[in-house]
Amino acid sequence: KQNSYLHVCVTLYAIHFGNTLEESKTDLKRECSFMRYNKNGNVYLKSTAKLTSKELTDFIEWIRNYSSINGCYIPTSEEYLTNKFEIDRDINQNKQYL
Repeated sequence: KQNSYLHVCVTLYAIHFGNTLEESKTDLKRECSFMRYNKNGNVYLKSTAKLTSKELTDFIEWIRNYSSINGCYIPTSEEYLTNKFEIDRDINQNKQYL
């Protein structure tokens, strides 16, 4: 469920800013300090699939806050569940651009 909600957050961000899902996910990880790590002098991005539940929660909250600062409101998970039909419809209408 948490990973599904993360996908919704990234999708709404992508739609708002006119990027693909992959571009948005990469951009968000690059901007989030705890999603980057250094190894052998190189900077890498963490995989969301390997995050703990707590780390994923923190990343989702970071995305919501970062998006809000940049003019893109992303609903809470509760708001998403309440308005799932409408939000999913909007996402599906924009899938061709993602």
